[in-house]
Amino acid sequence: MLELLNHDKDSIMTLDNLKKISRRIPAIDHEKKIKTFTEHTKNVKTFVWSPKFRIMASAGDERYMYFLLEEEVILIVKIEYCGIFSRVNVLDICMVIPQVFKIWQSMKNV
Repeated sequence: MLELLNHDKDSIMTLDNLKKISRRIPAIDHEKKIKTFTEHTKNVKTFVWSPKFRIMASAGDERYMYFLLEEEVILIVKIEYCGIFSRVNVLDICMVIPQVFKIWQSMKNV
């Protein structure tokens, strides 16, 4: 997975930092959160599972990372490449219903 990110693990934003960022993201309505999660997973081609970084998804040249912050809270992060550096943008934080959470858990086996 780290090869896919094309840099070492120390340069990747930590989950603790992502949690801090997520607290500053304005809340959006529950329906939109679920829709956002499904929209981001719809066009994804590959998934890589890592206990530390959760799921990395690849859709063309775009890279997304999905972090499980709490039992049913997912933080979607987009990674943009800028030469040898990478910029991490927080796209959204999603609350998901239990049925969707089961899909999230099943991705570990993809």
